[in-house]
Amino acid sequence: MEANEDSRYPYTYAADYVRSLAGYGEDGSTKLSRSDASRIRSEIAAAIGMEDAELARKLADRYKANCDGAR
Repeated sequence: MEANEDSRYPYTYAADYVRSLAGYGEDGSTKLSRSDASRIRSEIAAAIGMEDAELARKLADRYKANCDGAR
């Protein structure tokens, strides 16, 4: 599937990447919600002077590369 055909690209994948960096709780769930992860991504983009969409694509690509390599 092409990235432009995947409705989760880039924002859901980017959020999941940020969530994975925060770690997991004792029950195995992520410590951050997707909403929290998205807010963090947006604030980082603003702080470094990057468009949010560009940062989302970069993080999503990293997430997909790590997931694809693990399969």
